[in-house]
Amino acid sequence: MQLQTDGKIILGGLGGFSATGADFTLVTYNIDGSLDRSYGDTGVVNINFNGNDDEIWAMCLMPDGELIAAVYAIIDTNESFALARVKTDGTLDSAFGVNGKISTQILSNNDRVYAVALQPDGKIIAGGYSW
Repeated sequence: MQLQTDGKIILGGLGGFSATGADFTLVTYNIDGSLDRSYGDTGVVNINFNGNDDEIWAMCLMPDGELIAAVYAIIDTNESFALARVKTDGTLDSAFGVNGKISTQILSNNDRVYAVALQPDGKIIAGGYSW
């Protein structure tokens, strides 16, 4: 969960299911608790990272209000550290990585990111485990 500077609340988790696997989901609520229907198309945004299971585990806000989502994504049958940068309207920021997403394979099989933070110089730190 993240609290935006305008008081809106962003929740992230596992929620969008398709034939290729689970997607990560973002939902934004207004200050009064109502669903912010201006976020994405309906107030709920499902993001498919790479056609397989994707689970969001952590988030942090950038100074411009965009969101960095730390995701564990299955890429080529391997779990990978993955980050997505989401604009304030719920769309991916195509200037970040490849079409708003980046993944890193640490070892050859199981890598999961569970935390993300922003340094004062704007660099992103992601932490988790690999085995």
